[in-house]
Amino acid sequence: MYAISPHVPSYLDDLVAEAGMMHPANFTGNVRLLSQWRVNGRARRYKGTVLVASGHQDNLVSPYSAQATARAFPAGQYVSLGNVGHSPQMEAPERVRHLLDALLNFTDGGLR
Repeated sequence: MYAISPHVPSYLDDLVAEAGMMHPANFTGNVRLLSQWRVNGRARRYKGTVLVASGHQDNLVSPYSAQATARAFPAGQYVSLGNVGHSPQMEAPERVRHLLDALLNFTDGGLR
């Protein structure tokens, strides 16, 4: 097994084992739906604040794609999580908590 971050939580092996128990049809079905999902211009209709955050080590969603997602929403903002991968809630939980706190306490000044 390889590490996704220098701060791997102690329960990572349990999460991986649980994910491995997923029925193959559920996994492939999820991948198929995600590959076909298109928001196109509909995101413009949502006027609420949208926070899109990603790390530079994410092998599934590039920073460019995450930034494009944020730009698709009128009040979308992109925040770089720095040197984390695809599971920032596990790799940098304090940073994620800080961002969620900022989002919930959002002011016109934006997210910091």
